[in-house]
Amino acid sequence: MTIPASMGVANGANFQPIGDGKAAATGDFVVTTDEVNPLIRALRTNGIEVTAIHSHMLDEHPGLRAFLGE
Repeated sequence: MTIPASMGVANGANFQPIGDGKAAATGDFVVTTDEVNPLIRALRTNGIEVTAIHSHMLDEHPGLRAFLGE
């Protein structure tokens, strides 16, 4: 289901080279509650260190799933 831009749902990633083939990165991912841990595992498995999680909307009602029709 397409979520309209007016809902403010977006994913973004920013990268800054720091030398030696490495980069500092920051990003935002909009995910449902049950997607949080798998996303963190995937990032860590691929060498990306997770330093912050903004979980202030995980318990919101009706929540993202209501907009996805689930």
